[in-house]
Amino acid sequence: MHKSRGSRRGSISTAVMAVIIIVVIVAVVVGVFLATYHPSKVITITYYDDLSPTEASVFQNDILPEFEKTHPNIHVDYIDANANDIASDVEALVQADAH
Repeated sequence: MHKSRGSRRGSISTAVMAVIIIVVIVAVVVGVFLATYHPSKVITITYYDDLSPTEASVFQNDILPEFEKTHPNIHVDYIDANANDIASDVEALVQADAH
């Protein structure tokens, strides 16, 4: 009879250790998330497109404000550029940042 009690205590100890390990892992994951998540930091996205004047107006006056309202930590800079110029503008930005 003592044998079954001993193995029962062993299985309880193993279960307790497993729960403790899981709690520690969850605590570490939550800690890392909280340490790296900065909700007050605003991210700026530069968006290039070649829209018609009517499309650009709707995008800037309706779509972007609604997007920024629902995502307050994201700001979008819309740049209306000729389709032929977009690639060269982006390439120039990348090269300027690389130096």
